Amino acid sequence: MRVSKDPRRKMRSVGQQESTGRSICAEQSWTVARVFSDNDKSASRHGRKVRSDYAAMIEFIAAGNCDVLILWEVSRGDREMDKWTPLLTLCRKMGVLIHVINNERTYDPSKPGDRKDLLEDGVDAEYETEKTRDRILRDVRANAIEGRPHGKRRFGYTRVYDDTGSLVEVVINEEQADILREYVRRMLDGDSQRSIEADFEKRGLVSDRGNTLNRRAMNKHLRNPAYIGKRVHQGSVVGDAIWPAILDEKDFEKINAILDDPSRRTNEYGGIARHLLSGIARCGKCNGKMHQKIRQGKPAYVCNDRSCTKITVERLDSFVTEKVRKRHVTMDVSEIEDEDQDQARAMAKKELAALEQRLEEFTTEALAGRLSAVLLGRMEADLTPKIEDARTRSKAVSASHLLHNVIENPEIWEDMTLAERRETIRDMCTIHVDQYANGRGKKNYDTEDRVRLVFFNDKVQDGRVIESVVAPLWDAA
Repeated sequence: MRVSKDPRRKMRSVGQQESTGRSICAEQSWTVARVFSDNDKSASRHGRKVRSDYAAMIEFIAAGNCDVLILWEVSRGDREMDKWTPLLTLCRKMGVLIHVINNERTYDPSKPGDRKDLLEDGVDAEYETEKTRDRILRDVRANAIEGRPHGKRRFGYTRVYDDTGSLVEVVINEEQADILREYVRRMLDGDSQRSIEADFEKRGLVSDRGNTLNRRAMNKHLRNPAYIGKRVHQGSVVGDAIWPAILDEKDFEKINAILDDPSRRTNEYGGIARHLLSGIARCGKCNGKMHQKIRQGKPAYVCNDRSCTKITVERLDSFVTEKVRKRHVTMDVSEIEDEDQDQARAMAKKELAALEQRLEEFTTEALAGRLSAVLLGRMEADLTPKIEDARTRSKAVSASHLLHNVIENPEIWEDMTLAERRETIRDMCTIHVDQYANGRGKKNYDTEDRVRLVFFNDKVQDGRVIESVVAPLWDAA
């Protein structure tokens, strides 16, 4: 016994099937050996749930434990011919009859005529499944193109239904929308996500389900074009949505450029970094990241992979801070806004628009019945990764928003949080710490000789700076 859909787990249909099957067994004087039931599990190739009782039934038949298999209808057996046919072959081999309740007939798979009828019924069941799936896909795509919502309600919106349960409109939940707008505004003003998250937690701001509005949750919201009034289907924007926008489109693009910046990295241990260069400085020997550890009673940055290099936290922090505070020549906004990269982004945006337009045309053809769902699926599988690649390239940035702010307003360094200083240093330079150098039996503790800083506008050869112009960015205190 099986039923494809039973979202409330009531098993009414399965119960009716079993009751009818038992009545037939009583009429035919058949003894019920075992009942196999897969409730709320599809027998089509599109089903995601494992049919555990179906596998047990196959083993039961193969062990020679039954004489008659009773099915409600052929589709209850399987909707895929590559599974239905082996079942018929197994029943023929084991001498098992198949009684189909809806057909009011008992089949003998060993007889050519009966086997032919069962195979034809299996073909019909598979055909109906594919036809139903095509219809569902068309309906889902039609709703998407019309801009109607699908799935769970989004944070920041409220759905309005009429007395019949039909959707009337989607309106903005202003209290939640203000949270999203504040988050965007503060990020664009240079606030770190950590500081915003801590402030939200202190104020007790949560989602409508009581979940914390942490960075992961907020990033998911801020990357969703739904918040600028766009309808997304299978990862691509297919048109305008029926709901109003919460965020400004230009602000949305700026925020996504910030979030897509490859220089934005989190502490690999999942906690909040407590030291300026932890995870940023690298070992000059093995290139492993250096993290803070206690060595000889003092905090030191130590190569995390092999512990082959170490330097005290105080020595490295003060050295790098002094260099960063003094460094700034041609390092201006025009330099980090590379012209070639701007052109590459522009080309990627054009490529993205063309790919999305092509996918939309295929979808329109499918909705009009001029293209099969199978072929549309192949087109989507081919175009989707290309669309994602073009979207990523169209948002690429050469340096973070914090570095932009520092270059334009150097005085803000003193007001930066530790996390913001770390992000700025990542964008300004790379840091490698070499091992102690022995000279006449004496170790060289000179930080200037051990620490290699390479700023992004330096000319480098074989890992060493061969040309570097230094001018004050800030007056060192």
